[in-house]
Amino acid sequence: MPQAHILVVAPEGELRHSLRFALEAELFDVTWQASLGARPVPGEYDCTIIDHHAIGGDLTAARRFVAAFQPVILLSNGPHELSPFVFRTILKPHLGAPLVEGVRDALDRARASTT
Repeated sequence: MPQAHILVVAPEGELRHSLRFALEAELFDVTWQASLGARPVPGEYDCTIIDHHAIGGDLTAARRFVAAFQPVILLSNGPHELSPFVFRTILKPHLGAPLVEGVRDALDRARASTT
């Protein structure tokens, strides 16, 4: 039984498949979309992971998306304009254990805020 439903927003096929594999190995249920501009897949998500390449040029729209799909983990090659608005930024290519730890921390904090 899945522990949580995770939305992954990543345009690159190999990265997306790697993320899906790592998260499903931890028993998370994963849904993905290619960009923030794509129509969101219907559903309730416990956490969202966004690759910085999926953001596009509209930072205001990206901030609205981030606010709607909290908690959000941003995957980036370095400092990013969205970092202040997300739960955590994880630097690529260090995605294995730091990503799973970040998701678990985000889920724990979200659960604690609802109790």
